[in-house]
Amino acid sequence: MKVYALNVSKGKGVIKRNCKSIKLINNYGVENDSHAGKGDYQVSFFSVEAKDKNSFDEVGFCFSRFIENICTMGLDISKIKVGSTVKVGETVLVVTQAGKECFDNCPVKKFVIDSCEANTHIMFAKVISGGVVYPNDKIEVIQES
Repeated sequence: MKVYALNVSKGKGVIKRNCKSIKLINNYGVENDSHAGKGDYQVSFFSVEAKDKNSFDEVGFCFSRFIENICTMGLDISKIKVGSTVKVGETVLVVTQAGKECFDNCPVKKFVIDSCEANTHIMFAKVISGGVVYPNDKIEVIQES
């Protein structure tokens, strides 16, 4: 299980850009990311396998409007529960939300709501111990909820 790619957004509604590294700040999130803050959605995760599995479904907003901070490889996000602790490289995060609600106007929402990748392969976390994260850093669940 590892980090596949990293992304940061300079403004809400602005497409995230791919990065060579990101800095996670305790109880804040990704440095210079517009979605960072004191809330529960400091860092977002999405698995590359879910994206690849459903690449035919790029009309869904999961693929065109939602870009995660950390794209994972080999991590089954659908099995991770809220409250679990995850180590990403040298950083530690606690999962605050498993799944993401579909965008209201998503064109596939009415057809695949039970199997939408946003509902099962996206999660959000809060930074407990910050540091720098790089592609290929190891990801491990160190405490399950």
